[in-house]
Amino acid sequence: MSGRFILMAAGLLAGILIGIGGWLPACLLLLWLLVKTTRNLVIVVSLAILVGLGRGLIDAQQWRQPPVPQGSIVIPATALKLKEGYASFTGRAANGVIVSGRGSVNQAVAARLKSNNQPLVLQGQHQIKRLAPARNQFEFDYATYVWQTQQLAYELVKPQLNFESRSPQNIAELVDGWRVHLFDYFEQLPTKVRQYAKGLFLGQLDEDFLTQRQAFVDLGIFHVFSVSGMHLFAITAGLYWFAARLRVPQGLVDLSRIVLLPLLLLLLPLGAGLWRAVWMRLAGIVNDHLQLGFSGLDLFSFVLMVNLFWQPRVLLTMGGQLTYLLTGLLVALPAMRSWQLNWRLVLASMPVIAWHTFSFNILTVLFNWLLMPIFELGVMPGLAIALLCHTPPLTMVCNCWKMA
Repeated sequence: MSGRFILMAAGLLAGILIGIGGWLPACLLLLWLLVKTTRNLVIVVSLAILVGLGRGLIDAQQWRQPPVPQGSIVIPATALKLKEGYASFTGRAANGVIVSGRGSVNQAVAARLKSNNQPLVLQGQHQIKRLAPARNQFEFDYATYVWQTQQLAYELVKPQLNFESRSPQNIAELVDGWRVHLFDYFEQLPTKVRQYAKGLFLGQLDEDFLTQRQAFVDLGIFHVFSVSGMHLFAITAGLYWFAARLRVPQGLVDLSRIVLLPLLLLLLPLGAGLWRAVWMRLAGIVNDHLQLGFSGLDLFSFVLMVNLFWQPRVLLTMGGQLTYLLTGLLVALPAMRSWQLNWRLVLASMPVIAWHTFSFNILTVLFNWLLMPIFELGVMPGLAIALLCHTPPLTMVCNCWKMA
C-alpha cells in the first residue's frame, strides 16, 4: 500500500502548479511521475493531476479577481492589536471573506478594548482596497504571502474605528476567549518568563522582545518561536510522560488527544507546520487504533493532499516547504541516532532558508544542531513548570537572564 499515495499527491501538486502558472516545477514533477508511475496507477494519478489542475485554475482566477468583503466584519478578540490610539486587525466579513484593517480609536474605545475577551463587530460603511504587490526587486511581497497563507486580498481603511462586542457564537470564538485569558495570565509573570512563554506556547511576540528576536534571526533559529510540529512533539511527549507517572492508560491519553489536538488549531496561530503536525498525529492515532495498515508515507501523503486542496499555494511558502520537506525526510530516512538525524534535517533545510531569506550563516547549522534539543528538553519543560506553579524560586530560575 505504501508509495501509491505519494504519487497521487505529486500528481495533485503538479496539476495545481500548472493551474497557477508554475510550469518549471510542474514539468519536473510530471517527468518524475512518468518514470515512477506503474500501469495500474496511471488512471488514479491522471485523475489526481486533473483535480489539481482544476483547483489551481480556480485559485488563479480567485487571485486575479478575489471576492470582495461585504457586510459587517467580525474580529476575534486576539486578532486586534492596539498601539497608541491606533488599531489593526484581521477579521471575516459577513459573506465569509477574510479582510484586514487599520484605523484610529479614541481613548474610551481603546480602554474598553484592552479588557475585552469577546468577538468584536465593526459596523458601518467601509472603504476597502486591494493589497498592493511588491514593486521593487527582492522586496517582500506581503500581498502574495497573505494570499498564499490566508486567502487575504483586501484591506479596510477607516480613519476612526468603533467596535461592538458580542457573545461568542461558535467554538472558535469561545476558544479565542480562552486565549485572551491565557494572555492575561502570562502578563502576571516575570518579563523573561512571559516573553518566552508567549512566543513558544502561543506564537505571540511582544515589542519588548525585539532585541532577542533579532539575535535569533541572525543565528537562523527564529523558527523555534513559530509554533509548529516541534512544539507539538514536545507537548505530546510531556503529556505521555506525565500520564505514565500517573499510570493513566495510553488508550485514554490517545482519546484525549483526538479532542485536544483540534483545539490547538483554534488556540494557536494556524501555520502550515502546526496544521500538518496536528493532522498527521490524528491520522496516526486513527490508523493505529483501527489497524488500517497505512504506512507513515501514506499518512504524510493524505495530509499533504488535503492541505494542498485547502491551500493550493502552501508549498510556495517557506513554512510549507520546510514542514513538508523535513517531515518527508523523517518518514523516508532509516532509523539513526538523534544527532545524526538532526544534522541531515538542518542541512536539508538550509537551501530553503537561503532561497527565501537571501542569506546563509554557516553557524546556523551548528546553532540549530545544538540549541534545538535544548529548547525541546530544557527550555520548554522549564517554562511549563514555571507556568503551572510560578512560585518565586521557579520564576527566579527562569528569569535569570533578566539581570544579565
